[in-house]
Amino acid sequence: MQKHMVKQRPRVGPTIAVIAGVATASVVAITILGRVVTAPASQGAASEPTATNTAIVIQTPAPPPSPIRPTVLAIGDSVMKGYGVPPGDSWLDKLATMQGWNLIDRSCDGAGFIRVGAADCGKNFPAIVAASKGLAPDFVIISGSANDFGTDDDQLRATTDAAVEALRTEFPRATLIGLNVAWGDQPPPGKVAVINAQIAGAMANVHGIYLDFGTPLRLHPELMQADHLHPRPAGQLVLESAIEKALAHAGLVI
Repeated sequence: MQKHMVKQRPRVGPTIAVIAGVATASVVAITILGRVVTAPASQGAASEPTATNTAIVIQTPAPPPSPIRPTVLAIGDSVMKGYGVPPGDSWLDKLATMQGWNLIDRSCDGAGFIRVGAADCGKNFPAIVAASKGLAPDFVIISGSANDFGTDDDQLRATTDAAVEALRTEFPRATLIGLNVAWGDQPPPGKVAVINAQIAGAMANVHGIYLDFGTPLRLHPELMQADHLHPRPAGQLVLESAIEKALAHAGLVI
């Protein structure tokens, strides 16, 4: 009996085509076109092998979105601004860099809630608040200031309350954070406690947060400039660390 031989076609190797112009910023698509040869249904059949085209699409996952940088508006005096230290060496600049803030620094040499700042600013804190309209901060940091020494306590309290209430009105969704006076290496006079209490009360009135980071520079003249009020770069680092710890203690993640 004569045997019938099935003549098979030589196997065709896979053809790979990369389709240009398919890639986007988030998804890269690679299409592989191949020919798959299937065996006959039975050994005795003389039918030709059949071929089918298949398409395999491989998609890479989209990269994770970039973290959103919080916008922080800061209002304070020359200690916050970094008087007498190189640019970028203030406690505020260092903390903002480390935490990845989008910082809007409105600190002003010589300014307080009542006292008007130096010529390059020419404003006190209420005027700085008014000039900040139109911004959209996620957080607002405002500090007490020794520049308000010598002012009437009742007037200072009323001015502080009004400035903080204006912040809440202008930025209803922002987290408001009040800081105590950043004092130097000498024993603090009684006015420091008065100012700190007024900041705490103003924050309580608007459901803000008051952070008292203490007096980490006290008894450390080596960290201070000659006026004993403004920190050297090393003193600014000490302030940055103390304020960072106070934020963490309050459960604030900025």
